[in-house]
Amino acid sequence: MVRLRPRTIRLLLLVVVPFLLVLVGTAAWLRGGRTVGTDNAYVKADIAQIAPEVSGTIIEVLVSDHQQVEAGAHLVRLDPEPFRLTLEKADAELDNARTAVETARAQWIETGSELAELQSQADYLAKQGRANRRWPRPAWCRPASWKRLRTPPPSRVTVLWS
Repeated sequence: MVRLRPRTIRLLLLVVVPFLLVLVGTAAWLRGGRTVGTDNAYVKADIAQIAPEVSGTIIEVLVSDHQQVEAGAHLVRLDPEPFRLTLEKADAELDNARTAVETARAQWIETGSELAELQSQADYLAKQGRANRRWPRPAWCRPASWKRLRTPPPSRVTVLWS
């Protein structure tokens, strides 16, 4: 076996071994130490952004990351409580509107019957007025003869209309 001198061993340990370690470290750093990473990189793949048609609280996500989905597939499940409350409020407002319509319709019918009653009374009074005009009036009761009347009317007057 070859026996190395102490001076050669010292040279190997102090110069050659550190040089080899620096050489291996530099090669490792050049190969793997320069990987660039980012959080907002662009992916060249079929990924689409989605936007909701309604707002609400998500209670369950029905798909996982990078899962392929078909058009129209359900992606999330929303909390139905706010939508149920909105529907109940709209139903109550609809009932109030229906009640208001029925009330207005009843008032319209009542007004129509009152109008018919007043029309009937007006027709009756008009007939009464025409009937009273048929009776002959004395000359002193006619408005045109009042101006020509010089003597007061007789003390006993029979009223033929009222």
